[in-house]
Amino acid sequence: MRSSYWVLGIGYWVISSLLVDGRVAAQDIHYSQFYSSPLTLNPALTGAFEGQYRFVGNERRQWGSITLPYVYETFGLSAEMKQPFKALPDFAAGLAVYRDKAGDSEFGTLQINLSGAYSIRMNSDSTQFLTIGLQSGMTQRKINYNKLTFDEQWNGYKYDGSLDGNETFDREQRLYSNLNLGLSYRGKFGERNAFLFGASWFNITKPTQSFYSDNIIKLDRRLHFHATAKLKMAEKFDLIPGISGMGQGTYREYLFGTNLKHIMSNEPYKYRAVYFGGWLRYGDAGYLMVGMDYNTWHVGLSYDFNYSNLRPASLGRGGFEIAVIYILRNLLPERVPYKVCPAFI
Repeated sequence: MRSSYWVLGIGYWVISSLLVDGRVAAQDIHYSQFYSSPLTLNPALTGAFEGQYRFVGNERRQWGSITLPYVYETFGLSAEMKQPFKALPDFAAGLAVYRDKAGDSEFGTLQINLSGAYSIRMNSDSTQFLTIGLQSGMTQRKINYNKLTFDEQWNGYKYDGSLDGNETFDREQRLYSNLNLGLSYRGKFGERNAFLFGASWFNITKPTQSFYSDNIIKLDRRLHFHATAKLKMAEKFDLIPGISGMGQGTYREYLFGTNLKHIMSNEPYKYRAVYFGGWLRYGDAGYLMVGMDYNTWHVGLSYDFNYSNLRPASLGRGGFEIAVIYILRNLLPERVPYKVCPAFI
């Protein structure tokens, strides 16, 4: 019971921190289907799955109605492994690569992170875990100034790209290191009831992100709270609600909703399930989600409908997102070399 009170206390502290300001936005890479991008959500979710390996792919495209198609795009790949070291059975490791492109200037972010997580078993039957995770890596941010236009390139009648914009820039890219920390609690109560709660802290060192040769502009730390549950509603139906809240600098983002899961087949090696869901990003957009489980594969598709002050330009259109997860449960058993003894009659 004491450990449960401690976890709830952390949750209260995180929620209180996030509710200081009500404005909506964020700066780091993140997805609407946050529950299908574990290593951008919380380093402590490294290895939080049933199996030996997990591979995740995410892609998001948005604002195609405002500017050229695919100008705003985020793509990510990650891989995780449980027990990479035999001496540490409760340790898991992961590698994640993300690429983001935004705007006419092709402002790009390339991020490579390594993460590790250690789980503490909270009961004898290994159905509840408290996990701490650490993540570190490098981020490169780059901009293409040749794609930008300036007032000085107006010749009095029209825009002339051959004219000098009379702008000078110190650098076209910036490289900095990342350091992120996370804590999570997950518990399984019966065959189809589970709960996950987590809190994570990103950009702990506040790295410099300015394209000028100074150290004034820092990347703000990001505090993230999330919780999801799986609740058995009927013989073949589960309800999967969730909530995500984050704060970075003066910006806030709140996302909540639920998915309904229909289990079509629960036979071994023939598992099939479909998902339908509705979610709301407060003050910005809502999205609908459909998905499917096929054995150890999961695919989720979603589309955001924008309702913020940008609606006159976006025409209510937001972004398309796809998430693909594959879990490899067991490898072939290790071959043990042995000699065949001859049999004598």
